[in-house]
Amino acid sequence: MGADHDPAHRGPPDATPEEAETTSALAFEAGKSVAEHSWLLYVGGGACVVAGIAAIALPVIASLAAAVAFGACLLFSGSVGVFAAFRGRDHWQIASAFGLSLLAILAGGLMLVQPVAGIFALTTLIAAWLAAGGVLRTFYGFRRRHERGAGWMIASGILSMAVALLVWFGLPFNAVWVPGVVLGLDLIIWGVLLIALAIYSKSPPSVLTTS
Repeated sequence: MGADHDPAHRGPPDATPEEAETTSALAFEAGKSVAEHSWLLYVGGGACVVAGIAAIALPVIASLAAAVAFGACLLFSGSVGVFAAFRGRDHWQIASAFGLSLLAILAGGLMLVQPVAGIFALTTLIAAWLAAGGVLRTFYGFRRRHERGAGWMIASGILSMAVALLVWFGLPFNAVWVPGVVLGLDLIIWGVLLIALAIYSKSPPSVLTTS
């Protein structure tokens, strides 16, 4: 059986044996490098978990920090967009990109000057994101209701929409802590993923032999 039909062949469809061997060597070196520096993943993951716990314990401060960071991102992306807008080929494209970039700069500047108002905007965005995600998961869950796991997808979608409603109807009183708690949870999840990756990288030979 040729290399193109070998199930164990993991390279590109038209790869030669030499190219496949080079790919395997690169994958081995990458896995070896990760395994040798797994302590960095432990440190980064632990730092994220600690920062996430601190953000949940001090949600007001974390919400202010999230608003300032989000405002800085908007300001930076808007500034870049202003220069990139003129690379368009037609006037409508230039005008629309320029207008959106100016809007991002304005919103980012306001969030930096008035971070409390930025917290309110962030909370509104979080509620909208939860609601949109819940609607999509519920919709696809019902479309695939005869498949395994569809019930969990529907349940998670309904729960997400319920949380979005709680956040929305709790405005503006919950705006001071919702972004901070969401940021904290995100940091904890990311930290746990990094630690799990560090533990997984401790056995690179078993992983690489499957590739």
